[in-house]
Amino acid sequence: MHAAAIGTPEFAGRTKVFGELIDHHAKEEENTMFKMARKLFTTEERSLLDEDYEAWKSSDAAKDALAAEKAKANVKAVVKASKN
Repeated sequence: MHAAAIGTPEFAGRTKVFGELIDHHAKEEENTMFKMARKLFTTEERSLLDEDYEAWKSSDAAKDALAAEKAKANVKAVVKASKN
């Protein structure tokens, strides 16, 4: 969506391509990574991983990690904007 005004055909095209890339990535993970995880971990181990992940998502560590990634993205956007 770099430098494309919202509502323009360029923005719409870029958004569509971006969405297609995300869909492709998700399907790739489902077909590769999840299949691999099913082979590597027992049902009980996968269940424990799910529980641990759910607990982590509501933790302060997760909130801090998300805030750090947002801050990093904002810095990158500012730097990029200053170059234009």
